[in-house]
Amino acid sequence: MPVLENATFKITAGTTTAIVGPSGSGKSTIIQLIERFYDPKEGGRVAFDGNDLRHIDLKDLREQIGYVSQEPIMIMGTIRDNLMYGNKDASERECREALERASASFVFEQENGMDTFVGTSGIMNMSGGQKQRIAIARALIKRPKILILDEATSALDPKSEVEVQHAIDQIAKSGGGMTIIMIAHRLTTIASAQNLLYFKSRSQLVSAEKGTPAYEEIFEKLKCI
Repeated sequence: MPVLENATFKITAGTTTAIVGPSGSGKSTIIQLIERFYDPKEGGRVAFDGNDLRHIDLKDLREQIGYVSQEPIMIMGTIRDNLMYGNKDASERECREALERASASFVFEQENGMDTFVGTSGIMNMSGGQKQRIAIARALIKRPKILILDEATSALDPKSEVEVQHAIDQIAKSGGGMTIIMIAHRLTTIASAQNLLYFKSRSQLVSAEKGTPAYEEIFEKLKCI
């Protein structure tokens, strides 16, 4: 059974795009196609800088993508260990810059700074929002061309959501050419996007740019959901 049909769209480099729509419409599948966990069938094609993903070395492709999930996983060790999991060659300066860009300056207030031990899955003295911001910093330290945020704020409490959303907004404003793609449900997240991909169903996809009547129409519909 096809998951996506007739889903044709283009994402311009350096922009922020929100993917929205009901459960089961194909949002996560789009992300998995971009990361090349699947290949499209029956003539479908996913291209990066005009090149079919099937013709790009898989390791090279994924090195250009930073990914942040809804439930970030912290590896056992220090905050520094978790950051360098994203880039094992990162310098002290690059680690600090990534934390600052992710609005994770709370790390520097810890007694041991980046050498603070996070415990099993980051459960020691870390809120959901703090873990999520470290996960964003870990993605940013790769200096990816594409940053994917997979419902990065949906599992957070209101206070943590505000903190993480602020980090996302700051990254979007100073992206430095980075393309941001995010699956989103909350209007606060969607409002920061320059483009919307709205899945009405598996076979009905609407692409709209901010400032256009189509964008405003979709945004008004989402307010009612």
